[in-house]
Amino acid sequence: LNRVVDISQEASIRLIQTDAVINPGNSGGPLVNANGEVIGLTSMKLVTSQVEGMGFAIPSNMVVRVANELMTIGTVRRALIGITLADVSVATQQLQVKLSVDRGAYVDSVNSGSAGEKAGLRKGDVIVGMDGITVNSVSTLRALLAEKAPGEIVELKVIRGTQELVVRVTVGSASDVST
Repeated sequence: LNRVVDISQEASIRLIQTDAVINPGNSGGPLVNANGEVIGLTSMKLVTSQVEGMGFAIPSNMVVRVANELMTIGTVRRALIGITLADVSVATQQLQVKLSVDRGAYVDSVNSGSAGEKAGLRKGDVIVGMDGITVNSVSTLRALLAEKAPGEIVELKVIRGTQELVVRVTVGSASDVST
């Protein structure tokens, strides 16, 4: 559960890893548990010489949210905070930033007028948690954010210098120019 997979340089998703067979033509089928309950929608598999039979499924709660959005408004809205991020290791090594933590998502910039700016996020903050879930990397934060809808409120655990803060952000939309 909760395998974070980067689907692009700017998007990540939390998936269910499975060893159930996913052959060409049957991705998109249901992944069921031992009780016959649908828990996910098969979506991709790894094919390398070192890996055999590793597949991934989109969790059913995310499938339901996306399907409901498509049926009610005809499109899928993407949640954004309006910040540029870097992994803490990148911030300390490449950007030469001194930080008091060794994990999380470093805020490299905050877009003017964005949800992040409105909530009080600042350049130099390190996001180490979201809604009670530990954030070790940018990928994890992006995957958690992908599960949210614009307008939802998220609680971010932020390290600012040596202080730990909780910042509540009303998530913006990818369709908003400023976020």
